[in-house]
Amino acid sequence: MFLYTINQDYLNTMERLYTIEQIKPFVKQFTNADKIEFIGYGDDSEVFCVNNEFIFKFPKHDDANISIKNEITLLKSTQKYFEIEIPNEIYESVFKINNKNLSFFISKKMNRINLSKEEFLSLGFEKLEDAAKTIAEFLKSLHKLNKDNSEKDCVLLHGDFSLNHILFENGNVSGILDFADNHIGNYYEDFKYLLDNEDPEEFGIAFGEKVLSYYMKYN
Repeated sequence: MFLYTINQDYLNTMERLYTIEQIKPFVKQFTNADKIEFIGYGDDSEVFCVNNEFIFKFPKHDDANISIKNEITLLKSTQKYFEIEIPNEIYESVFKINNKNLSFFISKKMNRINLSKEEFLSLGFEKLEDAAKTIAEFLKSLHKLNKDNSEKDCVLLHGDFSLNHILFENGNVSGILDFADNHIGNYYEDFKYLLDNEDPEEFGIAFGEKVLSYYMKYN
């Protein structure tokens, strides 16, 4: 799922499941609906920014609803373990649409930005080195949270660790988004996009290998 702002002309051409008018009653349960913007989408969910302060995330189908619930649970239980920011779930509820009861949650807007691959790789050697260390530390911290799992080499995974789920501030990695695909598996799964040298939107294998190198050094 993409949480960064997309060109509005492009958004207007998309086939969307939810309209602003449909979600407005659910927004009003929590806050005034002075300004609602559709800012992101994916196969599983759609995201709206309210009053430039809150992020509302709505699932699009039953499987996504399960993922939303899992994401809420993870966000609530892991906030204290990371030095960089992750979505701070502050409200959750249930809404009925198309004769289905689905869950949604609200988090505070993270005032950071996404970077394209070109922007990311142009940060310079020192910034990229720091980014590799920060990402490695984050993944190692996340993967340590599944200490009680009995399966060998299985850890708690982000599940969709791609460049568009990383937020930056002044060129530094400052936030991680979208934990809806979190699950238990081999740590290497979270390096899928980091080590992808074919996708023009991802980090590039040279950077990914640097992250992996730092990751293997950390306890």
